[in-house]
Amino acid sequence: MMTIPIHDKVVVVKFSGGKDSTASLLYMLMNYRADYVVYQHTPDNVLPEAKEYVMELADVIMRDTGREFELVILESEPMLKLMREKHKPFPTPKTLWCNYWLKVVPFKRWVKEIATRHGVSEEDFIVVIGVKRTDSRRRSRIYTEKFIKADKVRTLFKGISYGEKYYWFFPILDWTDSQVWDYLRGFPRTYKFLKDNYERYHNITQCLVCPYHSKKFYRSLPTGALLKIHELLTEMEKMNHITYFRLGYMFLQRHKRIVEEELKKRRNTGILES
Repeated sequence: MMTIPIHDKVVVVKFSGGKDSTASLLYMLMNYRADYVVYQHTPDNVLPEAKEYVMELADVIMRDTGREFELVILESEPMLKLMREKHKPFPTPKTLWCNYWLKVVPFKRWVKEIATRHGVSEEDFIVVIGVKRTDSRRRSRIYTEKFIKADKVRTLFKGISYGEKYYWFFPILDWTDSQVWDYLRGFPRTYKFLKDNYERYHNITQCLVCPYHSKKFYRSLPTGALLKIHELLTEMEKMNHITYFRLGYMFLQRHKRIVEEELKKRRNTGILES
C-alpha cells in the first residue's frame, strides 16, 4: 500500500500504450484513481498510427473498467529537429539525451502548468509509471534493485531522477512479464487489443530509433516500420555535425547496417518488393 494518502494529490499515470503502462493504469483505476493519463508523443520517432492507437486503447480501457479519465497527449519536438538545432549526436547508452529532451522536459513543463491551473505545488503530484523488475538491466539498476532490496515496493519516492519535486509510484515494480499478462487477462477487451498490437508491431508506440534496439527487435517489426527507421537513420546521417561524435556515429552506422540487412533479406525472399 502507499505510505502517503492520495486524497489530496493530483494523480498522473504515464501511459505509453504498452502492456506495462496499461497494467499500471488498470491497477490505479481499480484500486485508487487517475486524474490524468499522459501519453508523450514524439511525432517523427514513432509510427504514424501510434497516436490514434493510444486514443483507441484508452477508450477500450474505459469501456472495460467502467471508469473514465482524461487522456493528455503531450507533443514533443521532433527528434530530427532537436538533433539539427542543438547539434545532438545519435543517442548512445552513455549519451541518452533523447529521453531528457523528448520526455522529461515536456513532462516537467506540463506538470508546472497543471500545478498553476489547480493552485497547488508540484509536491502535490504523484506520477505513476510501469517499471518492473524484469525490465532491462539499465532500468532495473535505476529502479528495481534500489527499491525492492529496500522492501519499498508500492511506496512513494521523491526526486529520483532529474530533481523533480513530485512523487513517483511504481505499482507493478515487483511483477514479472507473465504476471503482467495474467493481470491483463482480467480485462478481456484490453487484453485482446494489446495482444493484437504486440503480435503485429511488437509495440506500436515504441521509439523507432533507439541505441538499445537489437537484431531480434528489428526482425520482429513489420516492413513499414523498418522502412520508416531506415528513412530516419538516413536523414540523421546527412547532418553536418553527426560525424563529430564518433561513438554516436558508430552506433548510427551499426543500426543502419542491421536495418539494411533485414530489408535486403526481405527483398530476396519476396517479402519486400525492390
